[in-house]
Parts: sequence; C-alpha cells; structure tokens
Amino acid sequence: MVGMKGDGMNVIHRLTADIKEQFFEKTNDSFVQSIINHPTFNEEAAYILTACLVSKGFSEEETQYKILAALLIQTALETHDRVGNDDELQPLINKQLTVLAGDFYSGLYYKILADQNDIGFIRTIAKGTQEVNENKIRFIQMDYNNIDEFIDIIRNIETSIAQKVCDFVHAAQWKTLISNLLLFIRLLTEKRNWVQLQMSTIFDSFRKFLFTMESIESAQDEDRFVINAYDLMLTNVQKLVESGIKQIPNLDKDVVNKVKSILFLHEGVTISFAEEG
Repeated sequence: MVGMKGDGMNVIHRLTADIKEQFFEKTNDSFVQSIINHPTFNEEAAYILTACLVSKGFSEEETQYKILAALLIQTALETHDRVGNDDELQPLINKQLTVLAGDFYSGLYYKILADQNDIGFIRTIAKGTQEVNENKIRFIQMDYNNIDEFIDIIRNIETSIAQKVCDFVHAAQWKTLISNLLLFIRLLTEKRNWVQLQMSTIFDSFRKFLFTMESIESAQDEDRFVINAYDLMLTNVQKLVESGIKQIPNLDKDVVNKVKSILFLHEGVTISFAEEG
C-alpha cells in the first residue's frame, strides 16, 4: 500500500475538497435547479474513495475525474428515483423534467470520461449501473426472503458504483470496507428520516417485511419491534465496517478516525429513538 502518512492525508482532504468544488460547478445549472433542488454531494463517499485511489498510487488528476464521474452517475440514478410513478399528485411535466435532470447528470458523467478517453472505466461503471437498476427492481418487488437478502439489495443499490470503482483499481480489501460503510450511512440516514419525519422508503419496506414473518399484538409493540430489529441490522453492518478496517494493512489513523466518527453517529440516532418512545 502506498504510504498515507502526513502529506498523504493532506492530499486526501484537498482532493476531496477539489472534487466537491468541481461537482457543484458542473451541476450548477439554473434550468435544472428550477426543476429540482441542487443535488447533495456525498462527502463520505468522495473521501473514502479518494483515500482508496491515493493508496493505490493513482495520480491526483485521475483520482479526481474518476471519483467525480462516479458521484455524478450515482446522482443521476438517485435523481431518476425521484420520479414517483405511483404519485398521482405529481404532475406529468414534473416527472418528465426530473428525468431530464437525471439525464443531465448522466451526460456530465459521460463527458468527463469521454474527454479522458477512459472507455474501460465507462464499461466498468455501466456494469455497476446495471446492478443498481436490477436491485431496485428486486427491492420494489420485495424479492427477498430474509434480512440478509434485504441488506444485500440495499447494499447493491447504494454501493454498486463504488464497488465497481474498487474492482477497476484492484482494491479488493477497500471494496469490503467501502461497500459496508456506504451501506451503513444509507441505513442510518433512512433511520434518521423515519425518526424525524416518519418518512423512509427503506424503513417502511423493512417494517412490511418483518410483519410478513411476525405477528405483533399492539401498535406500541410493533414500533419497538421494528426499532429493535433495525438497530440490530445497523449494528451488524457496523461490525462489518469495523472488520473491514482491520483488513487494510497500515491504514492511516486519520482514515480510521474518519470511519469511526461516522459509526459513532449511530448512537445519537438511537438516543433519538429512546426519546421518541
């Protein structure tokens, strides 16, 4: 592994900041923003993928454009998800414009890689995109028989693009850490959304799935049962992240601390549940 001490960590933080700046510059389109809100920059994904590529010895330029492209295609996929086919209150023109906004982000992704003539990376990310879409169909159809399958589907939706980046740069050890970390962040985000807004597609699907297997006596018991099961799922993913940290030799302590600070957020949201109960 390429050393990441001292200046190496400064490089990771600087590159992540540069990628963030480029992301907002490229997605800052007045017409698109008149349709939907400006996309959110996934800082954690950018940071951990940057750390991965730096550790593999990629140049700053290649690290930046590869990760920027990956984040843009992920943004395109998430934007297309905003089109609620079952939402009768959403005007057709809004749905069509949202699709176009997603296509705009996808076009930015292709342009970046085409300008670099990085055809191999385009093909790799295309496989990741296919996996994301296949797993979205499985999620919608509730094509899972146990919690492990449920988790794997969410992991593939959330992290297939990042996993393909790891595959492309031959970073198998990083792949385990990154896929589980990004899965953990998504599950935690959905839990927070449910606590604060009682709105979460993943949490609602998890609840429905649990009640196909269990019979609950009261609404209060139902809430507590779902909370406890979801917390257990989060804790299990957290353990996978902690195990993934140990699989990467000589991982810089700043990267370790960054990952642990993300995992620590779980405790805060758990407290929120207790206060709600």
